[in-house]
Amino acid sequence: MGHYPAAFAPTELFVVLLSSYFGNHDSGFLIIVPDQVPVSLPVEEYVQSVGGRIMTASEAKKLDKDQVPGHLWVHPFGKAHISTGLIEKFGAQYSVYSDGIKNELGKANLEEVFPDYKELLFFGFVWKRPFIKNGAPVRVCTFRDIDSAFDALKSIVGAKLSFDADDLKKDWLFLRYWGQGPGEFVDGLRYIDVIKRYLSTEDVSSVVLKGDSRIMASSTDDVLAGLEGDYDVVALEDRVEFTKADSLEVDKFFAEVMIPHDFSGRLHCFDSSLSVYAAVATEATIRFPREELVTDVFANAGFARNVISYAGLYRGVCEKVRELRDADAFKIDDALVVERGEGGFSVREAHCPTDKAVPIEKL
Repeated sequence: MGHYPAAFAPTELFVVLLSSYFGNHDSGFLIIVPDQVPVSLPVEEYVQSVGGRIMTASEAKKLDKDQVPGHLWVHPFGKAHISTGLIEKFGAQYSVYSDGIKNELGKANLEEVFPDYKELLFFGFVWKRPFIKNGAPVRVCTFRDIDSAFDALKSIVGAKLSFDADDLKKDWLFLRYWGQGPGEFVDGLRYIDVIKRYLSTEDVSSVVLKGDSRIMASSTDDVLAGLEGDYDVVALEDRVEFTKADSLEVDKFFAEVMIPHDFSGRLHCFDSSLSVYAAVATEATIRFPREELVTDVFANAGFARNVISYAGLYRGVCEKVRELRDADAFKIDDALVVERGEGGFSVREAHCPTDKAVPIEKL
């Protein structure tokens, strides 16, 4: 059995994020991807440049006993059946990393699918949840690691950002994949109606719009057409060009690579963890929807509560980041700790080493 760490990455984007972390902390590592996930050459070259290598799940299962990794990191949701198969094949200890900056672990999966996890890895901040085992060692991929990953993604996809001075001071609106499934709106309400209702409460006149093509109704073209005439609106995608790595769906998922560090306008991203990255990396004013808007537009009350909860979580983290930045006390290599009480979320500095695991009760 080898003494190197390995991680199962369900998407190509997690390949980059995990490689940034492991590249800063380990001399060699392995990233395992699903057989059907194509890894572009620029991504493979990046992983190699930071000391890692990539193979598919089928290839990993063919490793000899003395070649398999001694420790495997797994995603709590993404293709969990592949992770459990690798754990069984390797006979290795395993740990769980959270779902990106969202830092969700999933109570059911953590307790039922991965109950014997050794450690947990969080991104930027540790979200202390009641279902996490007492004494569980936790690690943190710091905001520096995260920023390095997004900078790497910009290079991997050949991102060319073309913004003028006015663009950088406007209201930027990043849509969410709402409008179908559990996120359906109340009868008769269209996505464009929701967006207009939101904008009417925000004193907005000029909008830079980023759609989300995971749901057609929230795509840039559909919403752009509905806003033209009432607002001075342009598509963010028209200001960004990707010249490489077509297999990476950056336009869908990692909107962070589209935000320049000198953006200083207002950012509207609803219940997206994008807000946390923007609070760290830009001078933007971060805006969140009012609770009454959320409760009024969704047919599913439970979904509305989740939107309000995540927006509250990210608002708390953003406010703490800005509080520390204003006091010239924010350290990009330190971690934050989030806990939820009756009055909402409380956020504080972790004051712990980020180069090793720390028992969660000590945070």
